[in-house]
Amino acid sequence: MQAFILQPLIIQLGAPNNADGSLPAIASSRCHATFSTRQQYADAHILCTGGFGSHFNQTDNPHWHWSQTELQRLGVPRRALLPGIDSRFTFEDASLTLSWLSTQEKFTSDNTQLLIVTSDFHQPRVKLIFDALFDGWHKHYISAPTPVPETEYQRLHTHELSVMNRERDNIARYFQQRT
Repeated sequence: MQAFILQPLIIQLGAPNNADGSLPAIASSRCHATFSTRQQYADAHILCTGGFGSHFNQTDNPHWHWSQTELQRLGVPRRALLPGIDSRFTFEDASLTLSWLSTQEKFTSDNTQLLIVTSDFHQPRVKLIFDALFDGWHKHYISAPTPVPETEYQRLHTHELSVMNRERDNIARYFQQRT
């Protein structure tokens, strides 16, 4: 009997980029974590999230474009990159990704291992949302280091804690709308 192997799909969550599209430390760190993960799973496809928003991207291209550009610079082949998700915030990262995946025969909850990449400070919120929306999917969370000064890290961590109840409400509304 042959063992069933799940196909890996790396989902890299968006982060702010600079006005010229370049990636600051947090977004770049996520790309490096994605690249490292892809080296471990050479057949993995990569799905980047992040569209446009006044607080994270005001360029002419969606954030996922800038992430894909960096991933290709690092050595990820273009054929590994899937069309991006034009999300504006973390909950949309998950809900729009799930919606897109539901249109794809290649990626199902039965045959796919989701490798979800985000920053370490962001991981608890991402896990809360993805665990709820992707119930029944095989998931593994990958934390990219956050290369910022300690005071900035504490600010980011505090913000994440402050929005957890909002995300619980978003999850509840999401499932209410589906019934």
